[in-house]
Amino acid sequence: AVLSSKLVSVEKSSLDKVLQILQKALEISPDSAIGHALLGETLALKEEFVASKQAYQVALESNLVEEEEWFARLSLGMGNVALALGQEDVALASLQEALQADPNNSQIHKALSEVYREVNLPENALQSARAALNLAIDDIDTLAWYADQMLLLSEIDSDFGSPTTPNEGLLQVRSEALNALHQAVQLAPKRADLLVKLGRMQYILGDEGGGISTLNSLIDNENAQVDDLADAGKILSELGETCGAIACLERAYTMDQEKSSQSAALLLIDLARLHHLEGDHESAIQVLNRATENNSSFAPIYHAK
Repeated sequence: AVLSSKLVSVEKSSLDKVLQILQKALEISPDSAIGHALLGETLALKEEFVASKQAYQVALESNLVEEEEWFARLSLGMGNVALALGQEDVALASLQEALQADPNNSQIHKALSEVYREVNLPENALQSARAALNLAIDDIDTLAWYADQMLLLSEIDSDFGSPTTPNEGLLQVRSEALNALHQAVQLAPKRADLLVKLGRMQYILGDEGGGISTLNSLIDNENAQVDDLADAGKILSELGETCGAIACLERAYTMDQEKSSQSAALLLIDLARLHHLEGDHESAIQVLNRATENNSSFAPIYHAK
């Protein structure tokens, strides 16, 4: 059997089929190091981390590691899986080896930054995050990841200060997060998840007007998904922008295909609460009645009433 050395990007629904193909191929060629490597990657995508680690270990014990590119790829995969399993020591060792083999790989720097954050080494995490960004400065997903990572690092008590007593270092970290999101939005101005992140970041940094404007733009954003609109509505509600929050939640519910789901019912409960805050009690009751029609046994609806 001939095994490709690259996994094609597939939807999660197709991973089972990919897994079956790999398993059959390994039945024919059980010593295929590439087969075990791809098996480790596929199992990691399926979040079967214990089995994935075992497959990576087999590949790492093969002559495949004599190829520097494969060694870096396998060590990165092992590091990510070990981190998912809470094995930070293994993750750190694997990722440091990966970095030695491929120092210009932004994904390795990203993974290292996450491990350093988990073991409470924020300065190391910051350095690795900046290295990852510098290597992929125009990559939208890296910019979004960087902003998230900077925000998480700003929540750790460290030399940056603390979330309640910010110093110059903390403000710098948060400023870098905001700049990364602005750059990401410039590259993909209609990407709704980025706009939610930007609006949230503006809110956190005290730019409430900017946050409201950014989040309100999602109401007419044709790319916005249910989760994007629900998140925007929640943040707008916290900002006291009730009208915008209502518009976001109304559109989110309209788009939701699973009207009988608990998540849809919770959307309507939040929507009713916002109408109540606006003093529009009649609309609040009407919304809860809509919720009852599709979720008659969901107790929180009756509590809200």
